[in-house]
Amino acid sequence: GATAAVAAAQAAASSAMDAEMMAAAEGAVDGWRPTELWSFAAAKLLQLEVLAGPVWLTAQQAWEIAGAFPYHDFCRVQALVTLFGRIVDVGNCDVFLSAVAFEEKVELLHRLGALNLLNPLKPDGKVWLDLRAWDQREWCKVLCRLAAEEPGENWLGEVYQWTRAEAPVPGWVLPKSWTEPEDAVHALGLENGPRKNGRLTTTYTSDPALGCAPVWEVRKELQARTLSGGALQY
Repeated sequence: GATAAVAAAQAAASSAMDAEMMAAAEGAVDGWRPTELWSFAAAKLLQLEVLAGPVWLTAQQAWEIAGAFPYHDFCRVQALVTLFGRIVDVGNCDVFLSAVAFEEKVELLHRLGALNLLNPLKPDGKVWLDLRAWDQREWCKVLCRLAAEEPGENWLGEVYQWTRAEAPVPGWVLPKSWTEPEDAVHALGLENGPRKNGRLTTTYTSDPALGCAPVWEVRKELQARTLSGGALQY
């Protein structure tokens, strides 16, 4: 049954974690380069693909399995990619997005898509967006709309870079034109909406201590743009 399959997957992941500790003790784990652990973890990830086939999981269950894999070499990311198609409550992916390291979150958004993982009902958290990617720019539009509609200083620590190699633009803050509909006419004849290139890092917050508060009608409207707002069939 599903419970047995999940238990087996967790056992496989735990074995991978045990191997990580052994490899670390032997000095095999070394930064971001592939490690000796990877060959073992890769075999466990293949087992996970087989075991996950007949089961459905909640986002929390998916994280309990993936979280047992080692952090190194994006093993947890690969486990979540494997399990994502079996998750029944995709609107709750914040369960693992808030638990993984930031670089893992960036990788998950790249592999699975921002509009598949992120939920406008729960926009809080830090994101790094490559505005050349359509889905990541669309999520930027969601955050811009929320910034315009919801009260308070809800964008924190925003940073914009023209390219990864360039330094951040000094003193950059969210331009008003980014919050305007793209089909609206800009006063200076420029394009509205987020730029179609560059990198944006920002943290969205709904913290009432900062004067922020959700506007649920807007969030529910925006949810229709994402997978979390769709009717899933099993």
